Amino acid sequence: MPQLLPRLSSVLMLLLVACQVSAPRSPLAFQPAGVQALNQAQNLAQARAKAPNKTYRAYFGNLHAHTAYSDGILNPREAYRTAIGNGLDFMAVTEHNHSAAGGSDGIYLTPERYEDLKKNAREFSQPGKFAALYGQEFSTISSGNHVNVFNAATIIDVDNGDFKALYEKWLPAHKEVAFVQMNHPNYKRDMGLAEKKAQPAILMSDDADHKQSEARLLPFGVLKSDLFNDYGYDDYNRNFQALAAAANPWVRSIEILNGPGTNPKPIAKAEAYMEEDYFFYLNQGFKLAPTADQDNHFAHWGSLHPGRTGVLASELTPAGIYEALRARRVFASEDQNLAVYFTANGQYMGSELPASGEVKLEVQIIDKDEPQARYLLQIFADVPGKGTAVPIAQENLNPGQSQFSFLWRPEPGVENYAFVKITQTNADGSFDDVWTSPVWVGK
Repeated sequence: MPQLLPRLSSVLMLLLVACQVSAPRSPLAFQPAGVQALNQAQNLAQARAKAPNKTYRAYFGNLHAHTAYSDGILNPREAYRTAIGNGLDFMAVTEHNHSAAGGSDGIYLTPERYEDLKKNAREFSQPGKFAALYGQEFSTISSGNHVNVFNAATIIDVDNGDFKALYEKWLPAHKEVAFVQMNHPNYKRDMGLAEKKAQPAILMSDDADHKQSEARLLPFGVLKSDLFNDYGYDDYNRNFQALAAAANPWVRSIEILNGPGTNPKPIAKAEAYMEEDYFFYLNQGFKLAPTADQDNHFAHWGSLHPGRTGVLASELTPAGIYEALRARRVFASEDQNLAVYFTANGQYMGSELPASGEVKLEVQIIDKDEPQARYLLQIFADVPGKGTAVPIAQENLNPGQSQFSFLWRPEPGVENYAFVKITQTNADGSFDDVWTSPVWVGK
């Protein structure tokens, strides 16, 4: 047996050489190890770019509501219960945390009320059925407008309107915060561009200013028009780029539809329509998703109007909804159940992609209860700082059509972004608008 080992080894060597001669060789076989590793990494990156991360489901809700724990009525338990009855998948109770934003009775969110709000949210959250969220509405309109801060463990103890301290000190120290939302924007008012009309003297108070602004955002009085302070603009020397750099780690969304939550009765559509503000802040370099909220101050949580914030989430839990919002897989809709799935090279809306010469944009619309609806689909694109977004593609979809794709060629050497606006023509001739979060393509 030992004598056969050298012969077997020779035979095996001959067979191995024969296989190497006859078998076709991969190009990688002739490349240095470093080149092979680079090619493999590039192939893996391309495969990931082409395939979505996972499958998500659309959920619908409201990210802005109040109770008597600040300047609304009833309590968070009633708010969550009503929202569930009105078919919402999620809702956030976001009480004012400054006494100046409350009513004339000085009611505002105290630590005791905040702990009870958090307890109620835990009680009403049921995985797969309803996600009860909570937050605080920081600042007053006269001190820089309002932002919602979600999931904070404690009351925000930052001085009213001090956004620099909020962005640079308080938020970095509170890692549990899920995200921040810019509420009811109005850059024209803040820049002094809104129509100026004399207002009654009562509008000097923050409470009246708050209610007037949320009921009808335009016009504003001369006393409140030249502020130049929205969301901390004054804290950053009136430099939007500096403000965006400070806010972007935390801010994820901006209201494109709002209430008026101070209207005691349900209405057909949200009256505060802030598309122009959405376009404006995106152009300033903010990375934002649009939301459609109700800002309820009466007992119409989920029924004030059909507008909804839609999110694409992996699960219906507070954690699942917050993860989707942080990732900006978000769309805002005047229709209560129209879902939009928007991807770029397979990555969902809200994503930040590396530089690319070509980006395949794909849109899918799902609205099961309106099969006869028609759609005008527009894709907007922009480079921050070069004027607001304009349509680069437009398509009419007839009943039965629900998908559209477009090959986008971003401007090279700069950051680009693109988002979708859809106008649905319903069977009765009415219209509903829907906006998606953008996708950003790097330099």
